[in-house]
Amino acid sequence: PAGTIVGHVCFWVLFEELHIMNVAVSPDHRRRGIASLMLAHAITHARTQGAHSAMLEVRASNVPALAFYTQMGFQQIALREQYYSNPVEDAMILRRNTLDTDDLAPTTHTQHTSHTEKTFAE
Repeated sequence: PAGTIVGHVCFWVLFEELHIMNVAVSPDHRRRGIASLMLAHAITHARTQGAHSAMLEVRASNVPALAFYTQMGFQQIALREQYYSNPVEDAMILRRNTLDTDDLAPTTHTQHTSHTEKTFAE
């Protein structure tokens, strides 16, 4: 139904760096560009706050997320061994050295803004 939340991005800008804390899209709405759109929003917002790069961490086993972030210009810079618990797993630290948005998704979906969170509704 209209107004249903289908995605969420949570981030913060610390000094000159964007930290992506969480990107999530409802399983029924994946592979439609929503995550790309949300990440583009986070990057655009961070640029207005003076950020020049972005970082995030992801479970080493999260192959779909790793593929997505790689496609979005992130590169692995470090590995935190046994970082996660339940189950114990390594964290991959990814970085995007530029916040240019020419290669990112245009803003086309309905959006509702709340501080440094952006919720996307269908």
